[in-house]
Amino acid sequence: MPNNRINIQEQFGQEVMDLVRDFALREVTPRAAMPLQDFPHIANAELKEVLSDTLYGARWLYKLGLALFVQSPLINAHVRAQVIDYGAICEAILGDMVAQGIRLHGMRGDVYLSKLDPGGRIGATLDWTRDIEATLKKQNFFWLIRVARNEGMLDEDLKRRLDELRTHRNTVHLMEKARTDTNYVVNLSRRAFNTLLKTIEQTKAWQRDMNRRAARNRR
Repeated sequence: MPNNRINIQEQFGQEVMDLVRDFALREVTPRAAMPLQDFPHIANAELKEVLSDTLYGARWLYKLGLALFVQSPLINAHVRAQVIDYGAICEAILGDMVAQGIRLHGMRGDVYLSKLDPGGRIGATLDWTRDIEATLKKQNFFWLIRVARNEGMLDEDLKRRLDELRTHRNTVHLMEKARTDTNYVVNLSRRAFNTLLKTIEQTKAWQRDMNRRAARNRR
């Protein structure tokens, strides 16, 4: 009899876990579809897979929080993890777009030619004739947003939203989190996700246009 009770308890527990898992994955894009659906414009194949893994995990976390009705102060940790991931994905997308633009001679602005200080003032000239990835790795999210806006990858509203997301993403550094006293509520996760969707949409459009221009130049 005791063994039967244990088995029933284990079965009940597993069924509850299955229900929570199924709810958390409902309406989340399947992981296998993400490289083609969300990141077809990413040139770096390894990065495309990492972005897909990260987005899938962030969406699962969001739905899991709804399923478990996570409340403060746990909601802060739950939402903060999603916001940081969404910010990191946006930063990586912009980095890949800049790298493609430089390789295909598709850059039309001038901001990418120089470093920027924290106030946005122009600094030393950047050398893009050698290792593009190494030079790009030294630039930050702030620089990427301004280059992307200068190139027309983003509209002004998305630039502002990305700067907001960048500020929240920087709370990965706990001193910055303490300084800003950011309150991570569910709406902040939704806004960050919408910013990511807009970033994907607008960079896809920019890349298509850039590729068309590069093809015309090769004729």
